[in-house]
Amino acid sequence: MTSTLASLPKMPKNADQTTAKNATRYSSTCAALKVKPNSRIAAKEEQLGYEHVDLSSNYIGGGGFQAVTEILAENDRMETLDASDNGLNNEAVVFFARAVAKHQTLKTIDFSRNPLSLPAGLALLDLVHKNKRIAEIRLEDTHIDEPVLRRIKRALNLNRIHTNQAAAHPQSANTSTPFEKVKNEYNARAVQRKGKLAVAKDEIE
Repeated sequence: MTSTLASLPKMPKNADQTTAKNATRYSSTCAALKVKPNSRIAAKEEQLGYEHVDLSSNYIGGGGFQAVTEILAENDRMETLDASDNGLNNEAVVFFARAVAKHQTLKTIDFSRNPLSLPAGLALLDLVHKNKRIAEIRLEDTHIDEPVLRRIKRALNLNRIHTNQAAAHPQSANTSTPFEKVKNEYNARAVQRKGKLAVAKDEIE
């Protein structure tokens, strides 16, 4: 992660007006949810519009994170989010997972060192299935059961395969002939089968 509350990068030159509005929106959203704003985040609210958002070790809490989620869900530049060690609860993570299900740029999430359990794990599994762009979710030192963690890992592996496949064949969906379409579909299924076998082998090992 490239930005922290202690040392934040300069705003991108092409930053839009949404980022500038975060300073008032965070506080007003906290008020609407009847939660106390986190003083460290309130002092650096503009970071909620960055590509790499680092909220780690701020003890935002469940209610506070829901307020942050309202803004993060509209950050169309965010690629990574570190919300580790924040005292997040299941309800907050379920809310987040639903909010970013169609996010266009988010790839990496860190929820490690939070007291999360089955509801959060299932919500994140559903998120990974719905949003193929998500390639990594860190969940170390949580209470999510190992079988659920394995399912999340398997889904993430398939998402990475999907991303690599799309990058290798960026125009596959727009081929000009029926033959090329059939050929690309066949190759895509072959890659997917290979990926599933690799995931299964990894789980067995």
